[in-house]
Amino acid sequence: MRKYLITLCLALFIVLSLKGQNLFFIGENSFPCTEKIALQSNAEDGSDLIILFAKDGKTGLLGVITESSFGSQFSDKVIIYLEDGKVLTCTKKRASDLVDNLSKAAFPLTSDQLEKLKNSNIHTVRYSLELNTLEGLLLGERSWTASNTRIHTNSLIARFFYEGKTGETVLYKEQATKVVEDKPRELDRSQLFSGQESSTGAGDGISFSLGGRSALKLPTPEYPPKKSGTVVVEVTVDRNGNVTNVRGGVRGSTTNDTELINAAERVAHRAKFDVSQKAPAYQTGTITYVFRLQD
Repeated sequence: MRKYLITLCLALFIVLSLKGQNLFFIGENSFPCTEKIALQSNAEDGSDLIILFAKDGKTGLLGVITESSFGSQFSDKVIIYLEDGKVLTCTKKRASDLVDNLSKAAFPLTSDQLEKLKNSNIHTVRYSLELNTLEGLLLGERSWTASNTRIHTNSLIARFFYEGKTGETVLYKEQATKVVEDKPRELDRSQLFSGQESSTGAGDGISFSLGGRSALKLPTPEYPPKKSGTVVVEVTVDRNGNVTNVRGGVRGSTTNDTELINAAERVAHRAKFDVSQKAPAYQTGTITYVFRLQD
């Protein structure tokens, strides 16, 4: 009888231990996570989307995984549609990876988003993959949707983040922080290639903001004739200083002229920043181009 009880206790210990060992591996990171949830693709040529929820200290994470072809990786936005009609937008990837023909990404979740996820099931997730050439050049993006068929995601969220209770989340609440605007810095073109920065100077009407990184090269765009305006381009930069993604016409732009935006996006792809192994794998910033009427 004693031997039987010992065996039973050992078996229960193993089961409980395994239950708590779900991990999300992405790049050089691993996060405790829920079990994986398969969402069915709504496109005939699309792959199913795997999602999970993870914890990074005091931050909740949404993990997304899908089959990748030609080195495609997740873009910087995932949209979650809930059954109660609410829409959650996840931006600014915490981490991304491409391994074994699988593209992975992790997006931070706010306390408000977690609360909404706890109160309603996920209906559909929309995501985009960046289409790259073998040389790493961005060809564009393609978007897909994948829908939940049978999983009660709200119960999963409650168990993982709230310990099955309707009260406080097990994650720490975000602390109120003072927001300080990171103003773009104007560069003196004569100093660009030396890697030195100037906080003043008109330059060629080009400025950038990238969390303490330095610009090594900011080429001047082609100026469309008889057009002027300011175009702000959101750029994604890897640790090697290469621009991997651009999106022109974001907040701060004074024009929606397609020709000006296209000119800014083209030249933003050619920008180069300093190498920083301490930076995020994919860091988001902006480059601002001021187009003036040419004589």
